[in-house]
Amino acid sequence: MLDPQRDPMPGDRPVQAQVEEVMDRHVTPALGEVVGQVEFVVQEAGEELRHQLQRLAETVRAQPLTAIALAALAGFVFARLTER
Repeated sequence: MLDPQRDPMPGDRPVQAQVEEVMDRHVTPALGEVVGQVEFVVQEAGEELRHQLQRLAETVRAQPLTAIALAALAGFVFARLTER
């Protein structure tokens, strides 16, 4: 009986070489694109987070009593939710 792993047909490339070729031609470039897109999205999300934090800080400075009241309310609700 012919074992394809040990006795490949003449002219057939080993499976490992075929897999490496597919990886080099298709998978690696696709992963490079995905990594580039993820880096872009992470950078954009970081910029948006900084912008939102800046807006929050400006709002707290403009309305400190409201900010304190909201923080107290949030603390009260959190405490009620976590008590046994």
